[in-house]
Amino acid sequence: MRDRRRQGTGAAGFVLLILSSAVAHAQPAEKRAVFDKVAPSVVAVRNDEGHGSGMILNEQGLILTSAHVIVSPLPFQVEAEGVSRKGPGLFTFTKVTLVGVHPVRDLALIQIDPAEHGAKLTPIDFSPSRVLTRDPVHLIGFPAKYGGRSKIITSGEVTGVDRYVDMPGYFEFSIEAHGGNSGGPACSSDGKAVGVLTFGLANGDPVAWAIPLHD
Repeated sequence: MRDRRRQGTGAAGFVLLILSSAVAHAQPAEKRAVFDKVAPSVVAVRNDEGHGSGMILNEQGLILTSAHVIVSPLPFQVEAEGVSRKGPGLFTFTKVTLVGVHPVRDLALIQIDPAEHGAKLTPIDFSPSRVLTRDPVHLIGFPAKYGGRSKIITSGEVTGVDRYVDMPGYFEFSIEAHGGNSGGPACSSDGKAVGVLTFGLANGDPVAWAIPLHD
């Protein structure tokens, strides 16, 4: 999440199910189902200056994140869930390559090598549909507010589409986002990625913006 303060640290661990008061009707069972489906595809992107989140696009280790997450010149590590011959686990990948940055959008692609740990990765599912106002939305990532070492799901609803933030085309939703959430997926109630979290209010107000992924 872009704000004026540098945030540090984040990775996988226990899950906190945090519910925005704006969507008190959302059910914990739905949040758990979304988390169970999406969490294996959400990664932490870290270096000594800070961290962000990202999502696995394919089994070969291609990852989508926010461009502002990877602007540091320091080397990065990626913490990702996977399944090796010893079973499921959390792996730290040190061979991280920048593939490219979108020339306009706050998006970037990075690459890890699953062979570094002999781990099978789980790609995220994407929704082909546009979000609509009042759609439920779930955000998964590694917010620094909660220590940055746990994968957290928070829930809210879409409050506007085609919003102008630093450029047109964002959708707005009622979720408290923090440093470390950047690059993480905003997901529909069926556990499909609908956006990439890129911007939120730094004072903790429950409003954030994501780049839609339908196109």
